[in-house]
Amino acid sequence: MPFALTLTLVLALLAAFQLALVFGAPLGRFAWGGQHRVLPERLRIGSAVSIIIYVLIAVIAWDRVGAVEVFPAPFAEIAMWVIFAYFVLGILMNAISRSKPERYMMVPVTLVLAVLSFLIARGYGALATAILFWTISYALGSKRKLFDFGIAIIFASCTQLAFSAGLGLNLPSGFLGGIL
Repeated sequence: MPFALTLTLVLALLAAFQLALVFGAPLGRFAWGGQHRVLPERLRIGSAVSIIIYVLIAVIAWDRVGAVEVFPAPFAEIAMWVIFAYFVLGILMNAISRSKPERYMMVPVTLVLAVLSFLIARGYGALATAILFWTISYALGSKRKLFDFGIAIIFASCTQLAFSAGLGLNLPSGFLGGIL
């Protein structure tokens, strides 16, 4: 669930940004191609629709991780892969924007959303857990990034094995699916 929570928080920040655009904030250089300081009405409508899409994406993500049951299981699984593809396309579209502020702000944000969507679509395997452990060690100030990632992979794999073999609990298999 930490990836769904992070995805939701990033989407909430984007929704606040889009809402500011809807109400006429002079932030248009960061969105919709960056051609307008204050968005015209048609792009404000687009920003409002974006907020609705962000809410739908968050609901699908929470459904995929099992926190809520809104959609049938196959729909949530497929929809997360479609959302991942949507964000990958978003990376490309933002990268070719003529607006330098939009490129600098939205490419990294969309990249984060794509990675989170991929991890959610994949089903929270041991690799996702390792990335979470590594991120925490990095946030706590560790300077040995490669070493920490190796430890994170080992720790996540051992956790996966302990839960499935030792306790008999089935965690999502992730990249260990073919081994276990």
